[in-house]
Amino acid sequence: MWQNALEVGCIIEVADINDLDTYIAQAEASSATDVLEIFKWLRHGSYKHYWAFDNGLKEMNREEGCCSIGELEEVNDGHLAYPKTKMMTA
Repeated sequence: MWQNALEVGCIIEVADINDLDTYIAQAEASSATDVLEIFKWLRHGSYKHYWAFDNGLKEMNREEGCCSIGELEEVNDGHLAYPKTKMMTA
């Protein structure tokens, strides 16, 4: 049961991060700096949630964490470190 909840959490956070990346690009294109900062702040929170779910799966012996549910299109985006590489620039 816990594993299923963690997997769903991974999927939701990937969807949220992808949406927020789109909103951030739109805000940057329109110079909406006030909204841009909010979107970046929300994305940073989604990264933290994603990594919490990822770590939870790893503690359940799912070596690849969120990427171990790669059969799900929302997560299997070819990023074994998704979204860790972006977290550093958030």
